[in-house]
Amino acid sequence: ILKRRKMYELQLNTLLNQQFNVDQVQFSSETIQNTIDTAAAMRQATAAQKVQMGKVNLDQIEDLHEEMQEMMGDQEEIQEILGRDYALEGMDEAELEQEL
Repeated sequence: ILKRRKMYELQLNTLLNQQFNVDQVQFSSETIQNTIDTAAAMRQATAAQKVQMGKVNLDQIEDLHEEMQEMMGDQEEIQEILGRDYALEGMDEAELEQEL
């Protein structure tokens, strides 16, 4: 009975090792296929980005950015003008200090 048990244990270990090897091969195959799919997706994405970048004019974007900066500067100047105190218009620091 002990010999038979030992034989069954050896067979079980052999079968487990074989199953492990089969699983490793399957995992490796799946990994390779995932790599192939990923590379194909990256090629497609790169091609699509090239088409999209062809529609982008860098000079126009730069001009737009400069125009927006200029408008923001104008807006700040307008806000400064609107925020002035009418009572202090035309008075300088020296006059204000004398009144104190």
